[in-house]
Amino acid sequence: MNDSFRPKPTQTASKKPSPLDNTKPVANRRDFKTTSANASSTAYALSQKNRSIESELRQRVRDLESEIRSQELKVRQLTQDHQHQQQALERSLEQAQNTQKQLGGSLTMARWIGSILFFGLCGASVFSYATMQSEQDLDRQLSTTKAQVMQFESEMNTTKMQLASSREDLGDLRIQLQQAQSETSQIQAALSSAHSKVSTLNQELSAKAQALSSLEAKNAQVSEANQAASTQVQTLETEKADLVASLEAANAEASALTAQLESTRAQEELLRSQIQSTEIALGEAQQQLADKGKSVAELETAVSDKKVEIQALEEQNTFLKNDLKSNQSMLDQQERALEDKDRVIRDLKAQIRALENQTAQ
Repeated sequence: MNDSFRPKPTQTASKKPSPLDNTKPVANRRDFKTTSANASSTAYALSQKNRSIESELRQRVRDLESEIRSQELKVRQLTQDHQHQQQALERSLEQAQNTQKQLGGSLTMARWIGSILFFGLCGASVFSYATMQSEQDLDRQLSTTKAQVMQFESEMNTTKMQLASSREDLGDLRIQLQQAQSETSQIQAALSSAHSKVSTLNQELSAKAQALSSLEAKNAQVSEANQAASTQVQTLETEKADLVASLEAANAEASALTAQLESTRAQEELLRSQIQSTEIALGEAQQQLADKGKSVAELETAVSDKKVEIQALEEQNTFLKNDLKSNQSMLDQQERALEDKDRVIRDLKAQIRALENQTAQ
């Protein structure tokens, strides 16, 4: 009775696992080990290749540097040889010039000696002929001088007679001159008194004319000064407006340049952060080269590109700083010019007021 109430065991279609079923996970584990071993071997091989490439590149750089040094030494030797040859040529040219000068001097001396000999021979031949001619000329000159002496003595006698008569006339003229001088002294006294009266009247007239001319000149100067001051004030106001406009434009440019500078600084900071991140990634990639399989060369090129970009941005930053400095110097100059023009306007206004006060007086 009790056995009928027991639950019967349910028959399931599931079978017991056979011992052959455990073969698949074992094979997967072996494959994973082999793949990991292969990855580590490939990573080691890649690192070895990279090291060998780096060593080859360094060797090539050293070879190129040695070749450049040898070429520089050759160039220096060639330049030294060329300089020595040039100096030797200059010395030879100097020697040739000296010999040429010596030959020229000897030629000139020979020409002078020949000319002196020729003139000496000609003078000896001419001197003998000249002596004969000079004796005849001397006889003729003696006869002419005797006649001239006789004529001179006769002229001296006539002049003595004329001198005696002229002395008598001179005494008469002196008496007449004394009389004329006494008359002229009386006339001069009367004229001096008249001239003194005329001079006093002329002085009074000239003083009045000068006063009138000075007043007219002052009036003309005041009017001209007023016109010039008004024109200068207008021109200075226009220049002031232009300078204010240029100052505003320069301030706008300076603000734009400062904004550009801030943007470039932000870009520079971003690039520096990117370089730091790439350097960190490079270190991690070198450590975990087996897992990621990335080449170090690509990361190095990326880092070099970022460094080049940073250098370009730094150059742009320096250029912008220089522009800011130049703009600030221009602004300072324009502000100084404005201050100078304000001072000139104040001085002109003060001069106008002084001139107006003078005209009012």
